[in-house]
Amino acid sequence: LSHKTQELEKAITFFQSKLPQEREVDQILQDVWQMAAANSLESKTVKMQKTEKTANYSEQPIQMSLSGNFNGFYSFLLQLEKLPRITRVSQMKLEKISDREGEMQAQMTLSIFFDGGAPSLARSN
Repeated sequence: LSHKTQELEKAITFFQSKLPQEREVDQILQDVWQMAAANSLESKTVKMQKTEKTANYSEQPIQMSLSGNFNGFYSFLLQLEKLPRITRVSQMKLEKISDREGEMQAQMTLSIFFDGGAPSLARSN
């Protein structure tokens, strides 16, 4: 039982290391915008949704609209996937811009997860 508790504590520590503190969410959002700009994507709209809180973490959904070249958008998604923090794209709608070859508009909901003060497992001796 003690060994299993130690394994679970290590797992909790690992996942908590992937959750920024709430004060870091703005920096992560800024990093996302810089990635979009670096891939020649234009930010059309950004709407912060209501934060969803659980006992262990909080989720900040952000609705965003981007436009630009599809290849740039694809590179942006690959970079999002490689972020050291936990993020999730829960909704995405892509539309081709008909009068411009290779151009598209994306509407998506990106969630940033952050630490909600999860307690560690209590050890039983």
